[in-house]
Amino acid sequence: MFSCEAIMDHYANLKVKDADIDNILDLYFADPSTTIHVIGDDLVIDVAEAIEASAYARLTLRDKGAPDSRKRHAVWAAVLLAKPYQVPPTAPHRSGRPTGSRAHSLS
Repeated sequence: MFSCEAIMDHYANLKVKDADIDNILDLYFADPSTTIHVIGDDLVIDVAEAIEASAYARLTLRDKGAPDSRKRHAVWAAVLLAKPYQVPPTAPHRSGRPTGSRAHSLS
């Protein structure tokens, strides 16, 4: 289910910190195919979805002449504007053990 606030609202309330967003950006730029990330204590964001929702991010990432710093800033802005999914307090990820189809391959 969607949280009713954007990431920037959680950021302003200090529920999401700079380090949380920096970690997502580092992971995304290291491997853009990794798009689903936990942020803060109980939020999940789909970075690909956030980028798709931002014309600025889409155009900047497609610009072959754009410096990496501008690309990072564009994704940062897209993440701040994104609506995260709320993870229920009893979600399996909190136990530290992966679940779902990837859990079998990670075991």
